[in-house]
Amino acid sequence: MSDAGEAGTSMERGLGTAQPSSKDEESKIADTAITIRNVIAKGGQEGCYQVQLIGGASFSLAVHEGDAFRATCAGENSFRGRLTDAYVDLASVYARMLSAFEEFKQVQGSTFLWQPKAEALRWLLPRATQSLERSNPVFATAKERGLADKTAELIASRDRLRQLANEVRAALDARKS
Repeated sequence: MSDAGEAGTSMERGLGTAQPSSKDEESKIADTAITIRNVIAKGGQEGCYQVQLIGGASFSLAVHEGDAFRATCAGENSFRGRLTDAYVDLASVYARMLSAFEEFKQVQGSTFLWQPKAEALRWLLPRATQSLERSNPVFATAKERGLADKTAELIASRDRLRQLANEVRAALDARKS
């Protein structure tokens, strides 16, 4: 579609872009987690699970993340439950952000279509920070207990989300310029 077709009427332009609500984006994160669970239920290759999201974004889950989506201990008040919750939250936020980022990249050259995608990403950036912060206590516990494998797995999941958030920030900053 051309930029002229995207512009709409002057009345539409005057309304501005709708901002995503936290409820809408949290719902999309929950839907993403369900999609991932469905992929996990179908099984994966040895060493990782390949997840194809609606909209075309694709990524791999490590075995520990896939196992977390299968676990029955989610929500438990135990180290195992909190670890599972951390993996699921980190992976779900990562997947939602990746999907939104792919959508943004597809329309970033348009005059108007990029704006709602950018707003979703702007909402997801603090949510990614929140996810990272929520995983801090379980990370500290794993480290205190000398669980090197769990510590390394958490580092990998956290670093992947942190790296994507940095890429998103850079793309949004470049779009402002």
